[in-house]
Amino acid sequence: MYDYEEFCPISKTASILGERWTIQIIREMHFGVTRFNDFRKFMPSLSPTLLNKRLKSLEENDILYRRKINQQKGFEYILTPGGKAMLPIIQEMGKWGVGFVFDSLSDNELNAERLVRDISFTIDGSELPSGDTVIRFKFTDLDQNPHWFIKTHNGKSEVCDGVPEGEIDVYVTSTLMAFTEIWMGSQNLQTAIDREDVIVVGDQIYTQNFARWLGLNIYAAHNPKFEMLDQAS
Repeated sequence: MYDYEEFCPISKTASILGERWTIQIIREMHFGVTRFNDFRKFMPSLSPTLLNKRLKSLEENDILYRRKINQQKGFEYILTPGGKAMLPIIQEMGKWGVGFVFDSLSDNELNAERLVRDISFTIDGSELPSGDTVIRFKFTDLDQNPHWFIKTHNGKSEVCDGVPEGEIDVYVTSTLMAFTEIWMGSQNLQTAIDREDVIVVGDQIYTQNFARWLGLNIYAAHNPKFEMLDQAS
């Protein structure tokens, strides 16, 4: 951790948060990630060695603490009150980033697992029929693991491990790049559907209000492209 040798609280904060991957670890914890392997899953470019080092540093600075998992091997990481208080800071960074420095995506920035997980957080179950709804995403530009599933049960959504039991209600087909751009507010969903960049198949009860129940990334509305697309529509 770099010491700026200043009494300024901004410098003190920067000395903790300025280290590589630290902000992203706190971001994932606010999404509910608590276990070492899950951090690795959603941040595949972060090495286990560096992840371990950053977690220890955050623990030493009272941002998180480690506790034994009941009746299981291993530990989980929990935010302290100080770590929880960082949520509005993280959110404001996201708004600023999408508004001023988020221009275009490269292939190495894409992550299907994280995208589908984030989508599961924003699905509006009140717009779906009661009971179970199963959504299958197929990303045609992925050679491995192109299929991903979300199951919504009475308003609560979760990503499925493998193919869920029962019928699939909605089939969504797109490239990972195209759907990520839509999710981040850089492309208009209806325009993509009209161009067949996104294909949505299912009963009309699901497809006619697809955009309404799908939702978008919480920062999408701060994307300048989203504002232009919204005005154009």
